[in-house]
Amino acid sequence: MVYFPLYEDMTNFNRYTSLSGIVCSIFFFWSVPKLPAMKLFNRLSLIGVVLSFQFFISCRKQIDAPIAEEPTSLPRLIVTPCKASTYGMYETNSGAWTTIAQKWYEGERVKFLKTHFSGRRPYNITALHIEPVLNIDWGEVTYEGNQVRVWDAVQNRLVFRVTIGESNRPVASYLYNQSVNANGDILMFIDTSYYYYVDNRIDYIIQIYEDRTNGALDSRQLEKYSFVYSPNGTITHYTSMNQRMIGQFVPGEPVLGMLSDYVLTSAFRLLEYLELARLPTNTTLLQFNLLQQDGPPLSIYNYGFSDYEISDRLVYSYKHPFSPEGGSRNYYIGWDCGATAASDPANRQSSIIKNLDQFKKLYPGSK
Repeated sequence: MVYFPLYEDMTNFNRYTSLSGIVCSIFFFWSVPKLPAMKLFNRLSLIGVVLSFQFFISCRKQIDAPIAEEPTSLPRLIVTPCKASTYGMYETNSGAWTTIAQKWYEGERVKFLKTHFSGRRPYNITALHIEPVLNIDWGEVTYEGNQVRVWDAVQNRLVFRVTIGESNRPVASYLYNQSVNANGDILMFIDTSYYYYVDNRIDYIIQIYEDRTNGALDSRQLEKYSFVYSPNGTITHYTSMNQRMIGQFVPGEPVLGMLSDYVLTSAFRLLEYLELARLPTNTTLLQFNLLQQDGPPLSIYNYGFSDYEISDRLVYSYKHPFSPEGGSRNYYIGWDCGATAASDPANRQSSIIKNLDQFKKLYPGSK
């Protein structure tokens, strides 16, 4: 069974809240007994304050709530000289290869997709909310009006849906990440996110997410991510409203294209792999840090990158060194510049990359 979120449209919730406040205020007024003029005036003044406050809350909710948009044409893709069609990681200690994202194209758009990643899974932090790994063995992407959908062909269900706004940018996304644990329980992570922009770049994200076990609600939470940029338009950090964290991006040298293993949300990372959005940066990433927002500037998570292999200003590989084990996680990006058989949809599942040797055969330019 597949479980869907409750908050795809918050308009009725807002109206309900506003109307209930007004009804309560009117009931309060008519329940007032006969009072002297001054006491009656004071009671009426109190009612006016209640109504004014309720009106303010109602207006604020209507502003904050996502606005349904009319269907538009198919979304415009982010144009780059070449397409990052494969993103993988090789662990030198274990020899394990992980295909974080691999894409097959039809025309200029992603048609098929494989993923194995988590947007919020810091390796050494248990205090923060994490998101389960999003594993799509074979996903088909469809485009219809202003809707983009990712269908998991193996599990035969909808995994991801995106609403594209009039500016050809994502304004809402709905993620349904379902898995089964060792006990046979059906686990579902549901993420409903809304995206807001200023000056053609993302300003903040409102995320409503919940965890369910066999359909029963375990938890439901809300988060807001606000983004801060440097004068040249590169992201410097974001803040999270409820978990009180700062996600800091330490930039390196200018490049035209790369993919990074940073901590945000799985939904936004999936938008990036679908080429419907991108992290606003034009440099390599030397380090990603999670900092405590309140109190002393305490760093609770550091993830550094080095040994970048760059050609024609495209990043082909980089490393995250382990400590104290001595090994490293080596990240590889396979670029499709129009002549790479790996991203041809005719090859489909036969070209899913399963190890580093296969990656290097399909992308001989990688080191």
